[in-house]
Amino acid sequence: MAEPARQSGQGNGAGRSRARPRAHRWRGCGGLGWQFARPAVAARAGLIAVFLWPLMAVFSRRRSFGREVLDGLDGPVIFAANHLSVADNPAVLLALPWRWRLRLATAASEDVMRQRGRVQTFFAALVSNGFVFSQSGSVRASLDYCGRLTGAGWSLLLFPEGVRSDDGELGRFKPGVGLLAARLGVPVVPVYLKGTGSVVAKGGSRPRRGDIEVRFGPPLRIPADTPYAAAADAIRDAVASLSRQQIGCRGPD
Repeated sequence: MAEPARQSGQGNGAGRSRARPRAHRWRGCGGLGWQFARPAVAARAGLIAVFLWPLMAVFSRRRSFGREVLDGLDGPVIFAANHLSVADNPAVLLALPWRWRLRLATAASEDVMRQRGRVQTFFAALVSNGFVFSQSGSVRASLDYCGRLTGAGWSLLLFPEGVRSDDGELGRFKPGVGLLAARLGVPVVPVYLKGTGSVVAKGGSRPRRGDIEVRFGPPLRIPADTPYAAAADAIRDAVASLSRQQIGCRGPD
């Protein structure tokens, strides 16, 4: 059974007055790859500010809810989101505060990475810290790599359905996300995305203007002895509960 992760300073402003969370203190790339080195992080910040942010502003009106759940977290987390569109990754990225945005690595399937050319792969690695995570067969190498990432203070963004939804409905979550949550022992922050499929449809390449919502839910901590499929189902349930929430009106980010 998933349990709410404890958050220090929650509700009394203490989380904002503390030193910057450990997840965001620089620890170097530690052999993780060139995209985790300080020059790449600096380049990423510039590209997000001058390219990604204006581009998303042209094609979408974005709103985010629930970011306060991050205020009291002390270390790296797993962000687990539903998957609708290629616009999902930038939508989550831009919804996060800068201190989280620049310490985030995004998991991608081997099939997705193979479909990209060298130039696309390079920019995916640079802008979103994309890395290959296998959800079938032996996942030991992927688990070890994710452990090194979180150990170095990097949070992970996963789309546990594995594929983009055809009809917008939330699919089953693959057990890989449950394995990571249980074995790495870091909190899981559920994320629900709405509207990204209208901005860039599955199989489409031309964006259309639309409204996007990114909803963050209370973090979960999965006990280490939880079966991986059960852990994945618990995380999916948390994302599904966000989809059913009635959200009040709020201005764009």
